[in-house]
Amino acid sequence: MTDSVLRLLIIAYTLPEMEDQMLIHDLNPLPNLPDVYRQGEPLPSGIIGARIIGFGSAPRSSELEGGGLVIDYVPKGKKETLRVVLSFTELGMWITESAALTTGPEAHAKT
Repeated sequence: MTDSVLRLLIIAYTLPEMEDQMLIHDLNPLPNLPDVYRQGEPLPSGIIGARIIGFGSAPRSSELEGGGLVIDYVPKGKKETLRVVLSFTELGMWITESAALTTGPEAHAKT
């Protein structure tokens, strides 16, 4: 069996599953945090178009709901690095804390 025939068989086999799933490029992001009632908090100020400096989970010692998600970012046209900490459950996501970290992205850079 040639590679091209094998690829066609794989595509034909997985096509029904693919039709049942929404393709990622068809998603239109909403300007709010997700929640079960579709009335989530607005996105953190300046995060759209921002330069992301750090993105990851909070340390276990933080005991944030859902493990916590920490995003450090510099809003477009600004010099100050901001941090937003998100908590979440199966019902939704919310901003636990937000604060300014530095007066410039270079102060947050790792050396």
